[in-house]
Amino acid sequence: MVDDGDDVDEYTLMMGSSPELSSTGEQYSARSGLVRRFNELRALEFGCTLVMFSLALFFACIPVQQRSIPNVEVQINATTTVWSRDPTLNAKMHPEQVTTETLVFFGVTVPVVVNLLMNYVFPTALKVRLVPHDTRDFLLTLAQSTSMSELLTEFTKNLTGRFRPSFHDMCGWQYDVVWDGVTNLCTDPAGDKEGRKSFPSGHTSFAWSTMLVLTTAAVHGIVHFNLYLTVTSDHITILFFTWFLYRMAQQVEVVDLSVDGDDAQAISSLAARWLPYERDVVEELYAQDGVLVMGRGLGLLRVLASFVRLYCSPRCLVLCLNANEQAATLRRLVLALGLDRRLLPRVVDARNNLNERQQMYKRGGVFFVTARILVVDLLSNHVDPGIISGLLVNDAHHVTETSIEAFILRLYRERNREGFIKGFCDDSVALSSGFNRVEQVLKHLYVRNVFLYPRFHVAVNSCLEKHQPEVYEIEVAFSPSMKIMQEALLVALEATVKELQRSTKSLDAADLTMDKALAKSFSSFIRRQLDPLWHKLPAKTKQLVGDLSTLRQLLAYLPRYDAISYYSFLMSYQTMNGQQRFPSPWLFTDAADRLLTAAKERLYQLVDSTTQKPVNLRQIGSSNGGKTADNVELKLVLEQNPKWDALKEILDEVHDEQKKKQNKEKMAAGGANVLVMVKEERTCAQLREFLALGAQEMMRRRFGHYLLQKEATLKQKGGNISSLGLEQRLLLEAASKLRTDELYTEDDMTPSSGSKRKQKSAKTKKRGREESSQSSYSDVQEHTTEVSSFGISSAELEAITAAQEISEQESKAKMFFDGRLRASRSQNQPSGTPNLSLEVVDPADSVVLCTYEQATEHGYVASAFLEDLMPTCIVLYDPDMAFIREVEVFHASHIAPLEIYFMMYDESTEQQSYLSEIQREKRAFDKLIHQKAHLMMPANVYDLPLHMKLRQQTVEYSMDTRTGGRAKSHRAGVKVVVDVREFRSALPSMLHKEGLFVLPVTLEIGDYVLSPEICVERKSISDLFGSLNSGRLFNQAESMRRFYKTPVLLIEFTQGKAFSLQDASELGPEISATNIVSKLTLLILHFPSLRILWSRSPHATVDLFKIIKKYQDEPDMEAAAALGNGLLMDDKASGEGGLASNYYNTSSIDVLKKLPGINEHNFRKVLASVKNLAELSRQSLDELTELLGKANGKKLHTFFNSRA
Repeated sequence: MVDDGDDVDEYTLMMGSSPELSSTGEQYSARSGLVRRFNELRALEFGCTLVMFSLALFFACIPVQQRSIPNVEVQINATTTVWSRDPTLNAKMHPEQVTTETLVFFGVTVPVVVNLLMNYVFPTALKVRLVPHDTRDFLLTLAQSTSMSELLTEFTKNLTGRFRPSFHDMCGWQYDVVWDGVTNLCTDPAGDKEGRKSFPSGHTSFAWSTMLVLTTAAVHGIVHFNLYLTVTSDHITILFFTWFLYRMAQQVEVVDLSVDGDDAQAISSLAARWLPYERDVVEELYAQDGVLVMGRGLGLLRVLASFVRLYCSPRCLVLCLNANEQAATLRRLVLALGLDRRLLPRVVDARNNLNERQQMYKRGGVFFVTARILVVDLLSNHVDPGIISGLLVNDAHHVTETSIEAFILRLYRERNREGFIKGFCDDSVALSSGFNRVEQVLKHLYVRNVFLYPRFHVAVNSCLEKHQPEVYEIEVAFSPSMKIMQEALLVALEATVKELQRSTKSLDAADLTMDKALAKSFSSFIRRQLDPLWHKLPAKTKQLVGDLSTLRQLLAYLPRYDAISYYSFLMSYQTMNGQQRFPSPWLFTDAADRLLTAAKERLYQLVDSTTQKPVNLRQIGSSNGGKTADNVELKLVLEQNPKWDALKEILDEVHDEQKKKQNKEKMAAGGANVLVMVKEERTCAQLREFLALGAQEMMRRRFGHYLLQKEATLKQKGGNISSLGLEQRLLLEAASKLRTDELYTEDDMTPSSGSKRKQKSAKTKKRGREESSQSSYSDVQEHTTEVSSFGISSAELEAITAAQEISEQESKAKMFFDGRLRASRSQNQPSGTPNLSLEVVDPADSVVLCTYEQATEHGYVASAFLEDLMPTCIVLYDPDMAFIREVEVFHASHIAPLEIYFMMYDESTEQQSYLSEIQREKRAFDKLIHQKAHLMMPANVYDLPLHMKLRQQTVEYSMDTRTGGRAKSHRAGVKVVVDVREFRSALPSMLHKEGLFVLPVTLEIGDYVLSPEICVERKSISDLFGSLNSGRLFNQAESMRRFYKTPVLLIEFTQGKAFSLQDASELGPEISATNIVSKLTLLILHFPSLRILWSRSPHATVDLFKIIKKYQDEPDMEAAAALGNGLLMDDKASGEGGLASNYYNTSSIDVLKKLPGINEHNFRKVLASVKNLAELSRQSLDELTELLGKANGKKLHTFFNSRA
């Protein structure tokens, strides 16, 4: 027992007997004393604490990755997009309830001061027993707690930090500036940096740690707490570090799973379930560069998205070409793959200025870049090709020799031969067309491999065949009238093809077959074949080529349009064709007569009122025509489309099955029971009206609209009604009855009459066959102007449907679906996570109508669209090969009951076209497989470097053959200044390929500057016609003449097309205001110094430019860019031979050139000799004679000295 007066504390007793009090009296060595002192001062614990503070400081000093500010993109239309700030970051910053200074004061300063008072001040006034090292242990515990909390907080901020809800107020956001979705509008850099990494809050972790220490001290008491710390201080340190490692492991796990918990719902709802063949495709294409060719609908975008997801990292820079239109879809797919929203790929286009693009390139990641923007950045060295990790090229079949994509790939490979290039294509037909198309694409992509994955691939077939949905093929027969119409159209088409073959010998007979004539690309194929000699073809042959497109269009409309719209289109086409100079020959055939007769009989017939037999108007004679005409009446037929009845039976069957199953879970999920897919919006609106009103009521209403329009047209023409034919008079009578409600009344339009037809219509509505379409029927009327549509408006349809519901006294109100699939972004929903929201109050028995195009809008692929709706039944009203495969992929990924009803007209052109499309793709893949087996690619796929091309040009353009080896060869100019807008054409790419330096810049005057004196304005044929008609070419020629000594107009034709402006028959002996040659003649007469270059193709233009640039000085890019925009230049920048110097007044030059004796040959000499017009007017006759010559000098002197 130690006496109270001894200076031996409890800690010393616990550590062991003191060496001074030992019975043996042995003295510890100096080393033992240091160890005891080390333990007394808690050196190990404080050392660990210092290490944690240092680590916390290290994490705090790490620069935070600049994550893009979350925004909400709102697509106004096809060309306009606006941005708004993320609603979750718009909250105003609340004032801190506890400031940082207050928190440190109460968490650290107050406890330390209280502890010091208790251990050193109180013992001097009161008799208290407190050990001296209580303060030391307390400070140790507090330091360990705060340091560890600070370390964990900084570590979490840098790895999983997110924006503060008060971010915009913290960073001083400029609310008065319209945000473009890219520019950072923060004005406070410190607040910007802290706001990006300020979650989790340091206030919370610091307060938690200090309050833990204080609470523990208060519970156990000061003495017991110090005793506890004394005994277990080493163990507490170990526990602290163990807990620290455990928390770090948890943070790493959180980072691996998801860095943003707000995206969990969106990611789970769009989670992609990759199929085995898709993984094989990704692994094969990742292993080596090449071109991936997949069958349509097999998930090419999903594969592309996997590569985008793979390279979305700041450590690499990957650019994706030809994917701007699919950017929204790809962003959704990479989110479904678990990508951090902060690393989402962004679109680089004309909305981004140069500084923004440079910052984005430096930041790294994946970017969807517009080709024209990228090629300008590469040529201007705004982005170094050496830092680009690779290129992803979508639609690789578009890469040709003259394409801008090939230009980009060439620039990339010249300075970077290590980066990867991967091409993606799903159009096997386009890739297999032409001669050696595959080899050309591989050559321009600088790759050697092609990977083919058709539908009949073993891996694809085995994967999709395992889980096939239940497919019911519904073959619908044409009505007798529709069969007659189809046969008549086929006869007319065959006759047109044969007549075309006889009229020209330039077409191969093997290409003019009926099977090929039914293909979509047949008309364009024939046009490409005839383009080189189009100007030599007679008008009849050109009309036959146009008739091919018309007849195929009529065949496509036949199964889709209702009888009224189809007949109206036929009559409109016949009327317009009759006004042409060369009418279509097929309209004068028996087939055309049968077509028009059958189309009319689908609507109405003229019958005898007594016998109800059809009457032939041609048999009504003039002598007894009045008597016979009185017995003729109009009988309505109003034939329905056969598919309507088939669709009704399918819906009835599905409804009965769903009623038996009572699938409550499916109804609760909000999914659509039936999804009906159609080709176009017109069919969507047509079926909407059919499901709401019934077929007969729908046709009666449409025929009423047709009669009223017919009456208005006849009245507009004027004339006596008695002069009209019998049929026209009967139609006018029917229209008159319609206006007086005698044909059918408004009461007949509602179900109150109790007819069987109206009851069926009401029953259809009661079953909830509501639909979804992207636009109302009125929108479709505006969209399809070439065909009259006689349906009712959406508002009228909704009013009628509401009347039906009221008359049936339905207890449960239903909201009529407005037909819009929209991406809902509510204020409480995170940015960028739009979900398809079907606005149906009662999802039971719902029918969703949608077009194939709408299924891929709003950033959706078809599989994601199906996953959002999760239908139990899909009705393919119109066949589509790609969507059918998308359904197969969807069903293979989601093992759930799915029924597919495949509707098609039997023995129709619709069926033949669908089967031909499948066969064309199969033959294309067979051809690609054969070409791949015999593919011959050079060992070196890289292009010749630019410096080698320039070295060759030195020898090629050496004109002197007698100078000897030591003579210096003249080097031709290699620089061409090109307007950035010209990169849409193929000429800049061809110039670069031939070894010329292309300098991109925005030019106000001209398109190409070849030298300080030569400026070129390039015009394609279509642009030439437009510029001459609008007068724009006159202004462009005036600007070039004013600033350049030699203005040049380049007229460039398209390769493979006729090298002629117009037909020889159109050339007349006199000047005509509408003739293109006459306009060019007037242009040359007005600008004598204007030179015209005629070029067959961009290749020929390159040769012309090379010849023109011989012995010419190199152009100055800065000077060329400054011309026309009002910038001042020095003499060097203005050019030696041009008129662009700032010392010349262009207005005075215009006046000078109009003076007598002044012409294009001597006005420059006058400019160099006199300062202004006043000085010129004061010169004598001798001075003017010496300056201009005798004749011209006398004319000018007489003009100045004549009396007014």
